[in-house]
Amino acid sequence: MFAEGDKINGERVYCNRYCLSDKTKVFGGGKNYIYTKDSSICRAAIHSDLIKPNTGGFVKINLSENKLDKDDIPNKSELNSIKSEDFPPDSD
Repeated sequence: MFAEGDKINGERVYCNRYCLSDKTKVFGGGKNYIYTKDSSICRAAIHSDLIKPNTGGFVKINLSENKLDKDDIPNKSELNSIKSEDFPPDSD
């Protein structure tokens, strides 16, 4: 969807209603809904309840350059039929 180096912070992305059937991975989540840059944008939006899986919708991308403290790194979870994975050890 986006190439390395694309300026996407603040962009709105449309997620169609079929993205639940997409099997791309989602990394993170947690109480603050923090995901890695390698996560599927639309599946992360469903996981965090920003959009409903059968309707889709627009989501806004908010990127952060901040490093997470070890205690703040979200663990895997399952929400809205999306299973997220733990943050990869080498994730920024």
